[in-house]
Amino acid sequence: MKRLNPKIRFVINIVILVIIFLATYVYGMFQGGFVSWFLFYSVTFLLISALVVLAFPFNRLVVTREIHKQVFTTGEKVTVTVRVKRESMFPFLFLQLKDRLPEELEKTGDYQTNKLFFFSLKKELVFSYDLKLISRGEYHLNAVEVGTGDFFGLVTKVKNFKVMNTLLVYPEYQDLRNLSVITRDEVQSMNSQNEYGDDIASISGVRDYVQGDRLNNIHWKASARASKLMTKEFEVYDGQSYLLIFDCALVSKHYQSVMLFERAVELAASIVRYSMQNKIMLGFVAAGDKIKKLPIQCSDEHQMNIFQQLAKLNYTNRSRFSEVMNDNVIPNGTTVLVISTTVTEETVKSMYNLDLQKTKVAFFLVTDGLPGNKNEQLYMNELKKMNIVPYVMKSKIFNDDLKAGEKHVRS
Repeated sequence: MKRLNPKIRFVINIVILVIIFLATYVYGMFQGGFVSWFLFYSVTFLLISALVVLAFPFNRLVVTREIHKQVFTTGEKVTVTVRVKRESMFPFLFLQLKDRLPEELEKTGDYQTNKLFFFSLKKELVFSYDLKLISRGEYHLNAVEVGTGDFFGLVTKVKNFKVMNTLLVYPEYQDLRNLSVITRDEVQSMNSQNEYGDDIASISGVRDYVQGDRLNNIHWKASARASKLMTKEFEVYDGQSYLLIFDCALVSKHYQSVMLFERAVELAASIVRYSMQNKIMLGFVAAGDKIKKLPIQCSDEHQMNIFQQLAKLNYTNRSRFSEVMNDNVIPNGTTVLVISTTVTEETVKSMYNLDLQKTKVAFFLVTDGLPGNKNEQLYMNELKKMNIVPYVMKSKIFNDDLKAGEKHVRS
């Protein structure tokens, strides 16, 4: 059944009270006695209360929302404070405040975004609540609802105050230990020039040994001095710039597929973080409903710009990956990093064209680790035959998958 508009319901309640008021007055005049006049004065009190609600000056209220910053990281908690300043001391029985959250935020938790204030002489009413930002995105808080009413809830009055705030939540990221995109051709070339073929990058430092590190990467002199195993760290061999291309196409909108998309965004954020930490020039292209491009640069501001794009990124049903690859001119010496949750025939064709241009390419397929369809496996095998670095990102720890992909190229 369709609910009545609040304004119409308010008018109907007032009319009913007036009719009851007149009826009890006539009843008191004709019947007389304590009971009839008691009813009349009781209804009179209710009518006066309704008129007070009707006259409540919402235009004399100033409503604000305070949030200490606008940019957050996934999982961060934020305290929101709502203030209502009264420019007049007009009485009220109660005042209910409710911060209107966007649907995307409201469904992430049971937040106490409302507060009930009974009769008060305070000139400022304040309440706070906490939000936990568990998902990346851009959230717009647009309104605060203020309502009042009579003793019995027969008459209520509500107004939405336009109060604008924007929360930008950056995606999560992992600290990548190494992202040396080395192709098969480079491995063969370096092996022919250096009998220690595993050292395909120059040493930049040492770090503590981690289980799984290659034994021939152990720095024995540093280990002897430190009395513990130390592993060599290598400089990135693959040049000075990356072009990160993110394929926003999603096969289905099932929960598992959406979670894969979120992991792909997390991987992209991790690569951005790694590039900025290692002073590697980085460009970004998002192949979604709208193609978004950021030039190849290296600065903290540039990193924030890419993170902003990743925070707002949405999946799409139609792949525009091949269109992006055809429209972009890859600068010489730039390594192309492609992130996708699916691999198709168009993907293979685009990769093949890049391979013909002698462009260094790494393809990151974000998957759940379950056996994929036969076509997907076939396309991945085709990519492996090219001079392309394939990474199957199926675990929660990206460093493990990167190490497995590197071993595949070197084998």
